[in-house]
Amino acid sequence: MTNLDDRLARLTDPLSSLLRHAIAISGEVGEEYDEPLEARVDEAWQAALGEAGFSKAEGYVRRAIGLASELGEVQRAVVEVLAHVPGLALNEWPIYTAAWLRRRWLGIDPPGLLFADVDYEGSSAPLIHVLRELLRTDHDDEARRLITEHRLAERLDLLVDLSLADLDIEVIDMSELIENATLELAELEPSESVAAWTVPVAERLLVSFAQPFAIGERPHGEIPELIARMALTGLLAAGVTLEPRHDALLRLGWGDFEALALRSIAAIPEERREAAVLAALERLLFANYRVRVSTMLLRKFPMVEVARYALGQLMEIDNPAGALELFDRLTIKHPSLAEVVAEHRATMPEVPKLALASVQTELSFDDLDHVQRRQLEIANERYGSQVMTAEAILNQTEDEGDGETIMPSFLELRTIVGPDGEPRYDAWLYNVDSGTIFAAGTEDVVAEVIQFGVESDDAGLRIALPPMLEDVPQKKAKRAGAKKPAVKKAAAKKKPAAKKAAKKTPAAKKAAAKKKPAAKKKPVAKKAAAKKAAAKKKPAAKKKPAAAKKAAAKKKPAAKKKPAAKKKPAAAKKKPAAKKKPAAKKKR
Repeated sequence: MTNLDDRLARLTDPLSSLLRHAIAISGEVGEEYDEPLEARVDEAWQAALGEAGFSKAEGYVRRAIGLASELGEVQRAVVEVLAHVPGLALNEWPIYTAAWLRRRWLGIDPPGLLFADVDYEGSSAPLIHVLRELLRTDHDDEARRLITEHRLAERLDLLVDLSLADLDIEVIDMSELIENATLELAELEPSESVAAWTVPVAERLLVSFAQPFAIGERPHGEIPELIARMALTGLLAAGVTLEPRHDALLRLGWGDFEALALRSIAAIPEERREAAVLAALERLLFANYRVRVSTMLLRKFPMVEVARYALGQLMEIDNPAGALELFDRLTIKHPSLAEVVAEHRATMPEVPKLALASVQTELSFDDLDHVQRRQLEIANERYGSQVMTAEAILNQTEDEGDGETIMPSFLELRTIVGPDGEPRYDAWLYNVDSGTIFAAGTEDVVAEVIQFGVESDDAGLRIALPPMLEDVPQKKAKRAGAKKPAVKKAAAKKKPAAKKAAKKTPAAKKAAAKKKPAAKKKPVAKKAAAKKAAAKKKPAAKKKPAAAKKAAAKKKPAAKKKPAAKKKPAAAKKKPAAKKKPAAKKKR
């Protein structure tokens, strides 16, 4: 008889049989979404837990979960059985989904800080209970305060617990809390006393993510970036020698975390260093990030294979030409990189020489000729699939835009010329981060701008166009219809003009991403938009397919493939964070 059989035998039928059946059928759930099976699993749990007196709780991760002392005798007996069975999707019930939390809840395992009683507003309750209630009632700031008031050693444990229990507690935007803890760790002097509480955190993460995935026990996939970086920083603070298994914790960033990234790389023995860096680069979501971080770390660590990897990403980033210039400068400092850069240059397409001749803003219908009006109409249709005349587009007011059309206040027309000074391309830029580029004087689309990134089937244009779309000095932008200066021929080496859309709001967030009808889309990293002039209403933001999205109607941790119309995963449903407040994140 197994331990499970022994525990089930302590219950009476029909409860024992119903619970055995629910546990067994839950074990049949696999990686692929199977709607009939999910329905049978749900039915089995309703029968078993209903027999024990439980009722479904609304809210998924926000569902109410009472104190262990409030459980009835039969309910406690059921939870004691479930406390030793991981991987059960119980996040629609007033029971913790993570088996390790169920054991702490009942006192089977040491409670840890999460289940330690705290005094709050005149009463005493476990910290997790207080945090969950605060988050359920949208008191996120107060929840953060309760976490940050703990000393660093305790905070590390709490942050890891909260990160792992993503189906049981609505994790407030903890990025700032984790980043702050990481930076505090980075300032500590290595010592054995620090090792006593940082090494166990790293070990716990490594062990947890080495185990086969079980719903509710941890997030799906690799160790999340922020807690992995925090754990590795803890090992650096402990002064321990990094072992091969620790390399999996390496996460790379810039800004506030540049020095820490370089310190982490230096701590990895040289014979493992390049492989660890390449693996960490692969974890970065966007090619822009990978190239940016690579050029940053290559200044100190001239690793040839890292340079080769980053050069292979150039055609996926926003400004390949600018990045290649950085590599050229790196070869001056590190001649060992010259050969791999030269090899890459030999494979590059021919890049046309272009120059920015003029920028027209505040366009009116009368400013445009027939071809330009048609270009604007085509761009608008490609952007939001709406057919409108150029006059209707330009006559829209700030309040009329629905996020699916080009807004005239975020519109500019650029003329791009070749070395002979003759126009080559008409570039329409709009809604802060989007654009459509035509062969000059025609209705032929040669490239598009999607969330600041140029996409074109012409590899040479893909390299040549981005510098033409960057911000331009204020004096260069001209009101349409004003007298244009004579077009000058491109100089041999002209500083890239910067992109500026007239009268745009400072874009803390991206505006609408362009819809591209046929060409393949790739995720493009976000770039901070340049300062814009007047404060005007931005078009509604559109999302580009790319980075990991947290907000699904009901989140499941397992990577199950489901029919597109089906949003309800049985094995792990998670309501998106209501009123999620974006924290001011540090540069990564």
